[in-house]
Amino acid sequence: MLKYDFTGVEQFFKVVNLLQKDNNPSEEIWDELFANPGYAKLIQAEFSREIFQELFKIAYMPSKNQKREEILNGDNEVIKNILLHYNNVLKSEDKINIFLNEYKSQINEKRILKYTLEYLPAN
Repeated sequence: MLKYDFTGVEQFFKVVNLLQKDNNPSEEIWDELFANPGYAKLIQAEFSREIFQELFKIAYMPSKNQKREEILNGDNEVIKNILLHYNNVLKSEDKINIFLNEYKSQINEKRILKYTLEYLPAN
């Protein structure tokens, strides 16, 4: 059975929820996020952990609204598009959570069926 790891998504929302309250995540929480394969690859191939953290803070912390607006109204299209992407992900949080819950439910149903078939008599 094909199994997907969505812990990166869960860690992402954990970090975002703290940032939206203007709280800086602890290094331990950042470490948990970057321990996920997708984020580990991102900071290895795309940009440093420090830049990633700063962009996340700018994207999600209310205290960074002015900086965010400056970037969104500025000329750096790369950073602007990253911030817009982060914003779009956040707008999709409900859809993402619905998908994750449905996926986990299907996995549990398959496990239950598998174990039921293992323990029921053949006839």
